[in-house]
Amino acid sequence: MIEVAGPDRLGLLYEVSSTIVAAGLDTQQARVQTVGGDVVDSFYVQTLDGAKFIEAEAQEALRAALLEVLSARDDD
Repeated sequence: MIEVAGPDRLGLLYEVSSTIVAAGLDTQQARVQTVGGDVVDSFYVQTLDGAKFIEAEAQEALRAALLEVLSARDDD
């Protein structure tokens, strides 16, 4: 499971889901919610061959990519 929380902005869900796909993951289920001006989204993922996403280096690379997406501003 991947949980993403941060300030909401236009296109954020697209960018987050695109980042997950680019990491070679398949989203099996997603729970997406906006609370005030923030998002709290959960993605239940597996690799494209159906395995659990457990490789530590791949997890850290995805974490870094998602943090970059979350830190981007609307006017970038």
